[in-house]
Amino acid sequence: MNKTKHITERAVLYGGVRIVYTLERKSVKNINLRVRADKSVYVSANARVPASVCDEFVRSKGAFILDAQRRLSASQKNGGAKKYKDGEAFSLLGRTYRLKLMKGAREGVFTDGGSLCVVLKGDDKKRAAKLIGEFTAELCRDVFSRLLRARYKDFSSYTSGLPALRIRRMKSRWGSCIPSKNVITLNSRLIEKPPELIDYVVLHEYCHFVHPNHSKAFHALVASYMPDWKKRKAQLNA
Repeated sequence: MNKTKHITERAVLYGGVRIVYTLERKSVKNINLRVRADKSVYVSANARVPASVCDEFVRSKGAFILDAQRRLSASQKNGGAKKYKDGEAFSLLGRTYRLKLMKGAREGVFTDGGSLCVVLKGDDKKRAAKLIGEFTAELCRDVFSRLLRARYKDFSSYTSGLPALRIRRMKSRWGSCIPSKNVITLNSRLIEKPPELIDYVVLHEYCHFVHPNHSKAFHALVASYMPDWKKRKAQLNA
């Protein structure tokens, strides 16, 4: 999540297909590979592992990588863009809500049981999208700010006051931070996740104010506040 050095871009051929991947050198025991939501391929490996060995590892996973990328493409094509129709699913804080379009004089958005209710004066899907966007943006600010304040007391001696919160949509990170500017940035897509997983990202970024890396000391600090952080991280990236 935090900006790191020792990152390079490499490429291998698998069955005539060129697979480009990002290689990050980290303090890890094994070579780890992940196909991200944007279909990019990420690999982490210890600095002692030769790049040629990393290449061969990626090549050995060629079938898995291409299949994962095909499935992501199909998913984005079939369900990536919202249609704003009654019954459409929306995820908020780990719960699934079904869209319910309603007509009324006073426009707005609210949840009612398992429904995400959108009140419209007319039948304009673009207007529904705008209202939902405003609703989720406000929810992001409220939830993220609350979690940021809740964790602040444990890291106040490492910051120059409560960090400024920035929210934006990111393709490959759940969060990032700039300790020198006392800023934490969170991915707006986190609003789809349960609060305990958002809290993990907040804690992760706060720990970078103490350790600006992903060293053993960093992970030990995370674990001291959140013993089940590995489980939460796995759920977040599932």
